[in-house]
Amino acid sequence: MTLGTEMRVFELFDEAEYHILAFRPCSHPAVPMRPVKEVLFHRDIRALLGVRASTLDSWLHLMPEMVGGLRKLRLGERRPEKTKPTYRPRETTHRVAADCLSFMVWLNSNQN
Repeated sequence: MTLGTEMRVFELFDEAEYHILAFRPCSHPAVPMRPVKEVLFHRDIRALLGVRASTLDSWLHLMPEMVGGLRKLRLGERRPEKTKPTYRPRETTHRVAADCLSFMVWLNSNQN
């Protein structure tokens, strides 16, 4: 870990697990600390929001413009090394990715 980096633990409410994210200082005035990752995925986003997976999925289905910093993903973009073909892709699966800084600005601006 570099100087100024800290680990934060988030509870995943619909699972009996915790999710650990490394945070570092940020120069943006609205975001004092941000995750080290540049791209946040479904598990990271719901840990930061503190919501269940079903709640995040319903937000993404009904109001995708509500969550800031989202990116569109093609199936298989997250794991390019996967060679096994998908025989029955699910249409309801939400492939979620968010730009870290944009998402954190959106999150901090909506907390007050």
